[in-house]
Amino acid sequence: MGKQTFDGDRILLRQMETSDVDSCVELHSAVLGVEFIAKAGKSFLRSYYLSWMATSTSVSLVACIGSDVKGVLLGTYDPKTHYQEFTKGSGSKLAYEMFKASIIHPAFGVELIRTRGIRYLKGILRILRKKKEDSNTQLSGEVEEINSAELTHLFIDPREQGKGIGQQLVNKMTELCIEKSVQRVVCVTPPEFRARKFYEKIGFKDMGTTSSKSGENFVRYELEI
Repeated sequence: MGKQTFDGDRILLRQMETSDVDSCVELHSAVLGVEFIAKAGKSFLRSYYLSWMATSTSVSLVACIGSDVKGVLLGTYDPKTHYQEFTKGSGSKLAYEMFKASIIHPAFGVELIRTRGIRYLKGILRILRKKKEDSNTQLSGEVEEINSAELTHLFIDPREQGKGIGQQLVNKMTELCIEKSVQRVVCVTPPEFRARKFYEKIGFKDMGTTSSKSGENFVRYELEI
């Protein structure tokens, strides 16, 4: 993705680089500190970002003023492939980081066990079993149609909100989706988050409430492109 400037050439929009990760983690912790993965701590978030960027279908964008990251977007234009690669490549490492975080942050450990413990344990066992089976697995050669892209994280430095940065990041993701022949972007947000007004303003449609496997309630939004 080429670099793009807007807002009087003051903002630089570009693909996230490894050197941006620490800044992204700091901004993530400050803006989305109530999110479950943010509660795991900055060490976990660093591993999460690096793992996300490593997949072949990830969308990882930053908006910068000078060298300062002011906005972040994470997503994927092919969720199935992305999560397969994400889990296979980094699942064990992230599980270790999450276990370590539960020791360092006891309150997080309690929430982890209460809301996700059994599901995550099954996931770890599935990863280990999958690695053993991979040597006997052959690709079918079939190409599946990608129905929807996922926008998983979008946040802006509070001092820069309301200046069009969020919309520009979404626009860049939709451009990439069009290039990949994907015509819909899906995202979810907690019902009480102010982000709902933003998504509705830029054209996302409220598709009703949905619940995560951990029992959390979200509003699902879809954008046809």
